[in-house]
Amino acid sequence: VLGQWIDIHLTNAGLDVPREVMFRMHELKTGRLLGASIEMGVLCGLERSLGDRFQPQHTEIAELARTARDCGVTAGLAFQIVDDILDATKSS
Repeated sequence: VLGQWIDIHLTNAGLDVPREVMFRMHELKTGRLLGASIEMGVLCGLERSLGDRFQPQHTEIAELARTARDCGVTAGLAFQIVDDILDATKSS
C-alpha cells in the first residue's frame, strides 16, 4: 500500500524521481506482493511435503523461503519497470 501511495503522490507532484526512490517504490508496491506470495507458496509446499518434519525456523528452510521472497521482489521490480515503460510509450 505504501508503494502505491508513493506512486500516486509522486505522479501528482510532477517531480523528477531519483532512481533509488523509484526502485524503493516498486519494491514496496509489486515487489513485496509477489515476494510474499512466492515465499508463502514455497513454505506451504514444504509443509505439505515434509509433514511433521516441517520446521520453518530450520536454517535451510528459512534460507529457501528468503531466496523465494527475493526472487518475487525481483520479478515485481521487473514487472513495474516494463509497466512504466509501456505507460510512457503507448497510448491508451
